[in-house]
Amino acid sequence: MLTSSGKGTFREQALELLLTLQGVLGRQPIPMTVTVQTVFLRDFRDQAECEQILSAQYGTKLPISSFVLQPPCSGAALAMEVWTVAGSSVHVDRCNSQALAVSYDGFRWVHCAGISPAASMQKAYEQTLYALDRMKAVLVQAGSGFEQVVRTWFYLGGINDLEVDTQRYEELNRARTDFYRDINFHHSLLKSDGSPEVYPSSTGIGMAGTGFVASCLTFDSSREDAFLVPLENPLQTPAYAYELRRSIQCPKFSRAVALVFGSCVLTWISGTASIVDSESCHLNDVERQTEQTLDNIEKLI
Repeated sequence: MLTSSGKGTFREQALELLLTLQGVLGRQPIPMTVTVQTVFLRDFRDQAECEQILSAQYGTKLPISSFVLQPPCSGAALAMEVWTVAGSSVHVDRCNSQALAVSYDGFRWVHCAGISPAASMQKAYEQTLYALDRMKAVLVQAGSGFEQVVRTWFYLGGINDLEVDTQRYEELNRARTDFYRDINFHHSLLKSDGSPEVYPSSTGIGMAGTGFVASCLTFDSSREDAFLVPLENPLQTPAYAYELRRSIQCPKFSRAVALVFGSCVLTWISGTASIVDSESCHLNDVERQTEQTLDNIEKLI
């Protein structure tokens, strides 16, 4: 996770950030490949320049990217979340401008990023359905499928704003429910703990503006010792089982999804808040909210 110092023009801050990234990667014992990055912007008008700078930096090895209108807390013009991979058995395939596959040791991951509807599409339900349909098409082009998704990220502008008489987040959940209805997630790799429903882990949070940005990660494996387990937190009501009084449709995600292979476990944790059962806790107290969130993660894993 990289943030510029906040000094200088946007270009100067972006170049400073990329120089920091080069230094971090250069200190690693083996060469690293940047696969996917999320760029958080203070001003949406900087996106075009940012794309040009990144293209010049990476050339033919440009990672897939999402641009999120979410100002860094420090006041800087931009921050970046960067994923890298390395290893003698790793193969990286840039499938298209919005999908990249990473294969090694019988595993295949497909990153999908930069999914965003046109600015003219303003309704959250339509934005979400468009993004999910587009991700589905991009994944098919990359030799994967939506039923293999283990993790999603949704950034929704004006997430708490009302559209007629419902919150935009509730409209996101309605669209997600409709889209997921006939998808059988990971039926071939699943070892369920008895949960009645299985969904990807997910983050759904707000951003500035009224747009929508989505990304996801899929997983497949030919290994006999690899399987997936959806996880729920005993401190929390499963999101997909929330009472209808909270939303016209429950949020369809698992609190986490664990990949087990051999003696290792890799856990993808969903966006986590200071919620116990299904009640928000410690309103207006960021310190206690943070402690409760960490307690929730500890109990989950």
